[in-house]
Amino acid sequence: MSLCSFVIFDFDGVLVDSEPLHARIRSNIARRLAGVPQYETPPSACGASTADEYRNMLAQFGIQADPEALAQEHYARLAPLILETLPAPREGLLPLLDGLDARGVGYGVCSSSPRAYLETVLSGYGILSRFRFVVNSDDVPRVKPAPDLYLLALARSGVSAECALALEDSRNGVASAHAAGLRCIGYLPCRTGQDLSAADGLIARLPELLAWVRPSGHSCV
Repeated sequence: MSLCSFVIFDFDGVLVDSEPLHARIRSNIARRLAGVPQYETPPSACGASTADEYRNMLAQFGIQADPEALAQEHYARLAPLILETLPAPREGLLPLLDGLDARGVGYGVCSSSPRAYLETVLSGYGILSRFRFVVNSDDVPRVKPAPDLYLLALARSGVSAECALALEDSRNGVASAHAAGLRCIGYLPCRTGQDLSAADGLIARLPELLAWVRPSGHSCV
């Protein structure tokens, strides 16, 4: 196993346990639009475009509305809800970042979510400046599972795909990382509906990722 010198993090479900809050907002919007008590997005949509999720919702209920506007509403509501409900970063994240720093390993964020949402949450946690970059849906024409986000993240990392490692919690995220030539570790802190069997390894706690990174003093470019 070759060890990496740069880590690229997914955001939702990895850095922040935000998926239940995403589901709450989707259900609230579905209740308003279609009168249904609860709406469940299929696991296959996790990690992909939020606008596409709403496009599918509208088609399912035969409702005319703008999916892009609904996605914007979704994220505008989500960021303050996260900071109110989850006032600290995910358990184990800060020790992991400290461990990466100690090993001289750089790291960035690669997410299908929009920039304003990501930066609002990371700033609220006081950790935005720790990441070398935050690649997001505003930067590319196609989000996960397409490779565009990870290809841009690789370019900004300054390392080759062989020296980088992605951390993902969704099948779409793993597919996106692999399509860009990266190895990808699956993050499963609890049982979910996600099939991460294609990942190159699995962890249940964030600090476990340190086993995959190079020790200080070893080079990889």
